Amino acid sequence: MSNADKIRENVKKEVRQETAKMKEMSWSDRFWYIGEYYKYHIVGVLLIIALISIIGTSIYNRTLTTRLYLIVLNNPAVLTENFDPLTEDYAAARGFGKKDRIHAESMSLPADGSANRSAMSATSKIAALITAKQLDLLIADPIAFEDYAAVNTLLDLDTVLPEDLREQLKDRILFAADESGETLPMGIDLSGAPLLEEMHIVMEKPCLSIVTNSTRTDECIAFLRYLFQS
Repeated sequence: MSNADKIRENVKKEVRQETAKMKEMSWSDRFWYIGEYYKYHIVGVLLIIALISIIGTSIYNRTLTTRLYLIVLNNPAVLTENFDPLTEDYAAARGFGKKDRIHAESMSLPADGSANRSAMSATSKIAALITAKQLDLLIADPIAFEDYAAVNTLLDLDTVLPEDLREQLKDRILFAADESGETLPMGIDLSGAPLLEEMHIVMEKPCLSIVTNSTRTDECIAFLRYLFQS
């Protein structure tokens, strides 16, 4: 008998012995026995499944295209926000496909500037997204708008708004001081915009700004046109 045949016979013998042993046990004893004697095997299988899932998700995500990344800051109705009008209705209007993604999320920063753990996490995430050139738009309350303008995070709208859109929105343009103290048009007052009402963004004066290093400014302009279409 070859070594391979001997190995197969030993495996069969072990399986028969384990099966016979299990048949003599109650169901509770079987669960205990499997957990006690095969826990490392089970953990190993679960780790392999998790690894395959992570790799598969990573490969799939590489096939997706981000079309717009938006963060809402300090919306009082954060618990009832609904981003479907953005991720579904706007995406459909733009003709986006299944692999075109719109990211939208909400964060809160204390108005008094206190640095609790949640605020630090939000601030760090926004900074990381900006550094990675992933974030496109901020919708914020006036205090957060001025704070981000003061650290040169927001784009001077005069450099990007088409003439017709600038004329259409001239009464909504918001000014703020940048890091050098120069006052520039860096926001759009979204008060009364129907889409925001559908999304349940209810801050008193929502200010929309384009992040200064956004790589999707064309899509930002398209979003502005969509917000204020007649």
